[in-house]
Amino acid sequence: MSAAPWRGMSAAPMMVVAVLVVFTGMAFWDWNLPGLYMDSVNPEYIVSSILQPHAAGSRAWVLPGNSIQGRFPVFTGTLYHGSTQLYFALPFMSAFGETVFTMRLVQTIVGCGILAGCLRFAALTGSPRRVIFVAVVGLLAIDPSFVLPLRTQAYSCLFPVMLLLPAIALLHGRRWQHAPSWPVLASGVLFGSAVFGYFIFAFFLPVMIGLVLRRSLPGGAGATVRAGLTWSAGVLLGLLPFFCGIALISDALGGVDPLLAWLKQHGDQMQIVNTHAPWLSRTADAGSDYWSVVNGDWPFLAMLKQYADGSWGDIKAGLMLAVVLLALVRGHRDTEQRFHIALPMLLTLSFLACASYFGNRLDGHHYTVLLPLLYLSFAGACVALICRSGADAVTPGRIKTAAVAIGCCVVVLVTNISAQRSAHAQLDVSGGVGLYSESINLFALDTASREPDATAYFADWGLEMPFVYLTRGMLDHRDTVDPSRIRELACRGQPQIVVFAGDDNAARSAYVARLSGMAAPILVDWTQRDGRMVFQTARFTGRECEARAVAEAPAPRVAPFVATDTPSVSGCAFITPSTTTVHWDAGRAQSDAASVWIQPAGGEPKLWSGGKARDAKRTGAWVTPGMQFVLKNSADEVVAQTVVGAEPCPFP
Repeated sequence: MSAAPWRGMSAAPMMVVAVLVVFTGMAFWDWNLPGLYMDSVNPEYIVSSILQPHAAGSRAWVLPGNSIQGRFPVFTGTLYHGSTQLYFALPFMSAFGETVFTMRLVQTIVGCGILAGCLRFAALTGSPRRVIFVAVVGLLAIDPSFVLPLRTQAYSCLFPVMLLLPAIALLHGRRWQHAPSWPVLASGVLFGSAVFGYFIFAFFLPVMIGLVLRRSLPGGAGATVRAGLTWSAGVLLGLLPFFCGIALISDALGGVDPLLAWLKQHGDQMQIVNTHAPWLSRTADAGSDYWSVVNGDWPFLAMLKQYADGSWGDIKAGLMLAVVLLALVRGHRDTEQRFHIALPMLLTLSFLACASYFGNRLDGHHYTVLLPLLYLSFAGACVALICRSGADAVTPGRIKTAAVAIGCCVVVLVTNISAQRSAHAQLDVSGGVGLYSESINLFALDTASREPDATAYFADWGLEMPFVYLTRGMLDHRDTVDPSRIRELACRGQPQIVVFAGDDNAARSAYVARLSGMAAPILVDWTQRDGRMVFQTARFTGRECEARAVAEAPAPRVAPFVATDTPSVSGCAFITPSTTTVHWDAGRAQSDAASVWIQPAGGEPKLWSGGKARDAKRTGAWVTPGMQFVLKNSADEVVAQTVVGAEPCPFP
């Protein structure tokens, strides 16, 4: 492989720069749209807990023991996704702030990295027409199925592609009889890092192993073993953060046995595999999701909740695959060049075969990683069909195949431009639909500027993480609703805001008001640009606290007793396990010590507080329906007890 792959090809570097400039323009077109949505695998919201660890909302979803020094996570909220992209983004967000613009900047840099990795293959094809290869791959830069998913949760899936492509390039076209071993080691490290970044990149492992073997076997058994061990060592090095994270979990839980039990529980909770569906159904799900990416439907469905306009996306995807097949059948005579075309498709087939095991537990955003591979095969196929080698004569058949390839490139170009214009026109109308609405951006920034001492409670999934990111973790927040806490803080003069993004928002708001002993607030609508409601907020204040405190003063209690300020708690899923204050008095034995025991419904009793015979103490957020508080005197005799009642949940 040449040390200067573009030497003598002055047009190619200019084409590369042009492609990256065009992509950057596309990436910043309406950069503030759609609204910022972060799935559980988008860890950039954790930046606030690193940069402002003492802020009120500086709490990250991190696995047990995985927050080094309380700030730096290894694993974030799940085992299947590492923290690589978090640390990639950290310098930019530290320098430019936690804003939508900074997020778009990072996503654009990642997109440029992926494109650069694709364009690097022009130097590995051995084709004398690298400019054509660069131009065809450059069509990816304007494909909305690549540009727009970077603004969605698919960014977390696309990020490791930036590591995968150089891992392939370091192996591709290389023979190791007399080659240094560092490129093989580096390839393994990059691949292992990609797998740590997102587990789905392990789906490429069979082809990667095959690539190592294909390039090392001609050197004999010694070269094969050496290459295999070197590459495997690199993979293990790339996965080192994974093993460190597992060790931290084991240490935090207290050993291997608790770790194994936790791993089983974690896997059951995640429900990663849909084992109930038949294999054929799971394969169909994988194929359908892949097609929704290559035909352009997925980004429209994610951000606009509708399919792409017309059927040109299906035509485009079908033509691209047809050109690849045509090139494999009638293209380049050189076996090595055919392999250059086939390799990205082999990687795609490996991914789809592994993904079919998971069925509908994977979604369209996982399959966005395959789109750059399709363009690599398509570009190689176009070069093979358009450019004849020295041994090939110009025949009517070759002219026809070249015309087919050029015509398909024109279709791809026109379809991509048309789809981009359509997507942005609809984004301008709605500002993003549902959880992709810009209204979450406006809500977060408005609350941070007007009520910096507020606490936000998110009754429904999908809004908390972008809120934390955009407010830089400076505002307190909870992922469930705590009526007892709402009342306590509201009565201190701190605004309490509950965010509802589901059904029956008015009824649920009134229910929270009743549980917290507050007046039902007026709901504020947060809508899309076209007026459709996305979510509603209920703001609780302490205006009535003093009057209610007088009206609700507890009746005098007769010792011995143990009582809670919250006689019953809700069983609704969006209501957090409650906090309450427990009061007790052992009566005639008040000069002696007393103890309070807690016993969850169906659980074992545990000592909670021991010491004074007469006292009051605040619980944590763990009080559940049916929990008993038992008061014992110094002789370990039960003198009083109370049971927390269950508040029926009127919502499904």
